[in-house]
Amino acid sequence: WLTAYSFAPVVINQELQFYSPGGFTFGSDYLRIVGERKSVNGFDYQSGIITTNGRFVQTFGYFEIRARWTSGRGLWPA
Repeated sequence: WLTAYSFAPVVINQELQFYSPGGFTFGSDYLRIVGERKSVNGFDYQSGIITTNGRFVQTFGYFEIRARWTSGRGLWPA
């Protein structure tokens, strides 16, 4: 897993957050991606991203996830 875009820190989609390895909390049975108003590298917000770009490809099958997120302006649960 990667915790940044491979082309970081390039801004895409006019995003307002900086993806930081510090944008996560872990527990024995969970991973939490935390978005918060925190000035980092010239951005007003910090968040986390998880990607397998260039490290993993799957052609068949499926993934299953149980997730919760808050609703609000500017959130994108992609």
